[in-house]
Amino acid sequence: MTKSTDETQKIRSASDKAYKVIHLILFILLVCTATFYFIAQHCIHNPSFFDPECEVYPNTWTHTDINGNTETITSVPATIDITGEDIVRLNTVLPDSIPDEFYIYYNTGKNFSVEIDGEQRESYEIRVTPYGINAKNMWLPIKINPEDAGKTLTIVRWDLFSDSLVLPVCYIGNDHGFFYTLLKANRFILLLAFSIQIFDLLVLILCLIYRIYTRKSFALLYLAVAVFAASAWLILDNLTYPFLYDNYFVDGVTEFMIELLLPFPFILYLNILQKRRYQNIFNIVNIVVIIDFLVFSFMHFTNIADFNSNLLLINLITAIIILITLIIVVYDLFVKKNRDYTIIAIGFLTFIMFAIIEIIHNSIEGHSNDGSYIVLGLISLLVISIYHEMSNIYKMSIQTSEAQASNAAKSAFLANMSHEIRTPINAIIGMNELILREDINDTVKDYAQNVKDASISLLELINDILDFSKIEQGKIEFVSEEYDISELLRSVINMLRVRAQEKGLELDHDISDKLPRKLIGDSRRIREIIINLMNNAVKYTEKGSVTLKAYMGQTNDPDNKETAPALIISVKDTGIGIREEDKDRLFKQFERLDYKKNKNIEGTGLGLAITANFIKNMGGSITCESEYGKGTEFIAVIPQRIADETPIGEFSEENRKTDNEEHKNDLDTFRCPDARLLVVDDNKINLIVASRLLNITTPNVDCCKSGAEMLDLICKQKYDIIFLDHMMPGMDGIEALKKSHSTAGNLNEDTPYIALTANAILGAREEYLSNGFTDYLSKPMTTSDLARILRAHIPAEKIISQL
Repeated sequence: MTKSTDETQKIRSASDKAYKVIHLILFILLVCTATFYFIAQHCIHNPSFFDPECEVYPNTWTHTDINGNTETITSVPATIDITGEDIVRLNTVLPDSIPDEFYIYYNTGKNFSVEIDGEQRESYEIRVTPYGINAKNMWLPIKINPEDAGKTLTIVRWDLFSDSLVLPVCYIGNDHGFFYTLLKANRFILLLAFSIQIFDLLVLILCLIYRIYTRKSFALLYLAVAVFAASAWLILDNLTYPFLYDNYFVDGVTEFMIELLLPFPFILYLNILQKRRYQNIFNIVNIVVIIDFLVFSFMHFTNIADFNSNLLLINLITAIIILITLIIVVYDLFVKKNRDYTIIAIGFLTFIMFAIIEIIHNSIEGHSNDGSYIVLGLISLLVISIYHEMSNIYKMSIQTSEAQASNAAKSAFLANMSHEIRTPINAIIGMNELILREDINDTVKDYAQNVKDASISLLELINDILDFSKIEQGKIEFVSEEYDISELLRSVINMLRVRAQEKGLELDHDISDKLPRKLIGDSRRIREIIINLMNNAVKYTEKGSVTLKAYMGQTNDPDNKETAPALIISVKDTGIGIREEDKDRLFKQFERLDYKKNKNIEGTGLGLAITANFIKNMGGSITCESEYGKGTEFIAVIPQRIADETPIGEFSEENRKTDNEEHKNDLDTFRCPDARLLVVDDNKINLIVASRLLNITTPNVDCCKSGAEMLDLICKQKYDIIFLDHMMPGMDGIEALKKSHSTAGNLNEDTPYIALTANAILGAREEYLSNGFTDYLSKPMTTSDLARILRAHIPAEKIISQL
């Protein structure tokens, strides 16, 4: 280690220590500041900057009953016995000095009038309001003047409904002083209620965003609505509300309406938490809530009976609803053992505990309408619920990560499986192709043909699995190009005819002579769709026939909602048919219907699932008509554009290849005698297959078995194309390609490099192109694919056409 490095590390170490000390000092200062605030705020009392001019009314009250007995009331609030009295009079002597603009503030929700020295001064008809009957007590001002000093003030009460009357605490002062006093007395509950409402509003907005984004029901959303409503109820219930919003009637009525509806969002929340297991019961409970709301609101607004008169019944119904909910929760947790929301149950129990404490507090004589315990219960429930949802989201993120890791592992497995299986298949198909090109007797040719058929079947199984992997990831590719529908149908029929004949089946066709000659679409996928449907028909038909129909029709274009041309393919067989109860499972992956009867039939169970997905992604549809034991017909409607409207006329199979012509393809149509090719592959058999197939067009093919050998050869010889295998020991194809660009004396900087690989999973082509390859050739290679590569990348002047 150098001296400068040691000095740098010492400086860094000293800097880290200073950072920690500074961090600690700042933290201590923050704690000290917070401590000072709380101590000073609650323990150090200084004179106010202004005189609120309001105090509890100091003078005594007297009450004279119907028998002439006078009772002096020195302490308020006080409960007065008024048995048998229709009208009650409460008297007090006003103070000896009264400033201007002074009021006595009296708390009530009933009718009363005010007399001073026997003369009526004020009369309050609180029940008559534009919003129905007033539903809660409020502070009402009684105006007193300086000249009223020393006079007797009488409060007259009537329309009494009980044998007792509560004389509340009264205040005397001016408007500003009283409002300040009232606000100070209620600051704690108001601060809590508004704070939880603001916090809950943020939660509610986030829940709505989450629901819009995921399009899923989010349980916390309903609890947020419930907490917001409950906090609004507490604010409306507070006697400070009329002074904050200058409205004396709406708050009381709305407060009761919210109380009637309050069980609804809580029930919705529980219903989602319980995954709708008891939804029928909750539906009945919610119907009760609706009836409860409509009946009591109607009675209030029509002056039949106000909310206060029905308060006992309202509370009883609410208590029954809460009891039913608790029973369901306990039953679900402890009988059914569904413990996935235990912490929420604890939150509800905490909320109920605080509600009971609030009820006890309200039953104490002289209490103010506070609600602090309810707020604490709501905060507890909301915090616990947020923790529960955050835990679920965290678990879901872990599960998502695990699923992604599983998908990555699956993709790696598919890539490896693709390479490991396709490599020997490539050798089998390639060697068999070479055998079929030799001058051999008919017996050997039959054997070779059987090998080819078996190899193609095996390759189809592998392709099904890889196609399904692409579909699962939602990245299946569709390429629109012009194609000849006659040639496509002819090639499919010729391919399937041999299989049908082997089972003794008739392969018929009914191809419309009005089909347009040229269509635009993904011909490869359409070919796969028809092959899958016909393969299925041949596999599940023991005797009779398979019929392919093709004609043009119309379908709805999903983009502009108008009809569009569609290729309609029908494949009908006389096979075993499909039971009615099995039809819903037809297009599900890995499904094998009537398994006992069909257990000897080969296949992955993916063919129809892949076919249905292809058709759906192309904007089409597929239907099935079947009678069990008599046969099945699949009808695929695939939107296609028309490139050439000329009808194909009468369809024939006259271009069907003979056995001897079958192996003549594009490689036989041209020669490249002056082209020079290099094949790099670590597998000896693959080298033999590739070089022999390439020798059909050119005699100048070099081979090597490693990336290191390739780096040596590219400095000695200029090539027209280099076929480079990917997965090789030591140095793989991608590494070899990258090193070639930095190799001194490389004669092949501009030479096309073709990825020659058995890796055929989704994204393989893009991966190779992004790593510098010019093109991609998947194993097992076909002569048509080789011909395409040679024609595309060998200079045109070196290609000699044989036709």
